[in-house]
Amino acid sequence: MCRIWVFTLLLAGVGFAAEPVTRSYPLGIADPEEVMEQAKLLTSPAAKVWLNPQRTQLCVTDTADRLASIVPLIQSLQRPPRNITLRVRYPDFVTLPNATQTAGISGGDRTGLTGMQSSPFGPGKIRFGGPPPPVVGSGERRGAPAPTPRPAANETSVVVPSGKGAWLMVSPAAPNAGWLFQWGIGRNLWPATPRWTQVKANLYVVPKLRGESIRLQMMPAVSCMAGITQRNLALESMMLEKTVANGEEVEVSNASGSGEEFHRHFFATYDRNRQPVPMQLWITPTVQ
Repeated sequence: MCRIWVFTLLLAGVGFAAEPVTRSYPLGIADPEEVMEQAKLLTSPAAKVWLNPQRTQLCVTDTADRLASIVPLIQSLQRPPRNITLRVRYPDFVTLPNATQTAGISGGDRTGLTGMQSSPFGPGKIRFGGPPPPVVGSGERRGAPAPTPRPAANETSVVVPSGKGAWLMVSPAAPNAGWLFQWGIGRNLWPATPRWTQVKANLYVVPKLRGESIRLQMMPAVSCMAGITQRNLALESMMLEKTVANGEEVEVSNASGSGEEFHRHFFATYDRNRQPVPMQLWITPTVQ
């Protein structure tokens, strides 16, 4: 009897009136963040609510009576995500070196990007994989002269489901590739050898419907050849995040704060005279 009384006191001390239970619930197609937010409203103040690393299950520690509401909640949220169109506008002055086709963007899901992982070369925050970034080719054929460069399209768009991602072009030839390479070496994000070639700058953008607004998470991404290996590296530690109204245009460029130096070197391209210039683009997300 004394042991039961002591155990009850211990549970009361951490905020539970009854014995807590830990259970996992498959999410199906329910939105992980929405399930998390709603589950926290239904559970007790002392409950623990978290997602598994793959974001496919909700894990909850709470009393059995509180846990009874989790399954109906997840069932009520089994609906496909809304589609969001990202309209991307580029400066009129932009002429991309060796660009002979319209610079485009490709949609894709978070394959290879689900769950933050550490770089195998160090503890820095970096993501690997995912759908390949857009490629602007030289268009050269053997025996044919190189064509005259022409400006990139000033505007393009892509449709992605809420919570999924798209690769957006910043520059198919990063003027500050050497600086970016050394910056990552200094933070143990990648090794000093092999050196990079064919360095391109992209944004991995994830739009997320949040009530009546849209949250944009924008990770600077470097695409390059490291020796004979193609790498697409999205830097979560340098992520820009903005929340805008449906249909509101937002400028994306160098950001102030702790990442200002990095963003200043990352957001750069070439002008029509092939001189390095600051780069900005404008994104307008619209819910379909």
